Amino acid sequence: MKSRRSFSWRAPAGRAPRGTALAAAAGLVLAAAGCGDEQSTSSAAPAAPAASGAAAPQAAAPGPTPPAPATVVRWYAPEHVRRGATVYAQHCAACHGDAAQGTSDWRQRDASGRFPPPPLDGSAHAWHHPVQALAYQIKFGAPGGKGAMPPFADKLTDGQVLEVIAWFQDRWPDEIYAAWHDIEVRSRAK
Repeated sequence: MKSRRSFSWRAPAGRAPRGTALAAAAGLVLAAAGCGDEQSTSSAAPAAPAASGAAAPQAAAPGPTPPAPATVVRWYAPEHVRRGATVYAQHCAACHGDAAQGTSDWRQRDASGRFPPPPLDGSAHAWHHPVQALAYQIKFGAPGGKGAMPPFADKLTDGQVLEVIAWFQDRWPDEIYAAWHDIEVRSRAK
């Protein structure tokens, strides 16, 4: 029998196992690019884009065209995002904002010593946590009372929790989602 405070994550029915398509695409891109041992495999957040209007550097000599970056394949389907939008509007928007923007002072403790609701739109720290940690926080609230997040275990099913996560992850730019995906894969290797 499962502990009341456990959470088991599985990809929704009809979806490929997490990372399968992304890993395959990344492998093809690396193979096509002739990736060697000297290249970095850093999982740090992506670098800022080049300043707009700057000319792209030109290759010194003609050669093969580098492959296009791999498309980020997300673990959820559009129907999960649609259902997650409804659950988010009912249970999350009052604190985290209609567009998951959170509060502007989310890094500052409030008068009670708790952290206010952070953004969930990819601009804060939610992308630093694997899905199991995100789901756990939604179900059981802020750890150690450090934040104002209440528990939703008695209000949301595991499926609804995953749909809410799908909804806010759908707002994340591909670069942020790809960085999160690296964290997710590493968390599963432990």
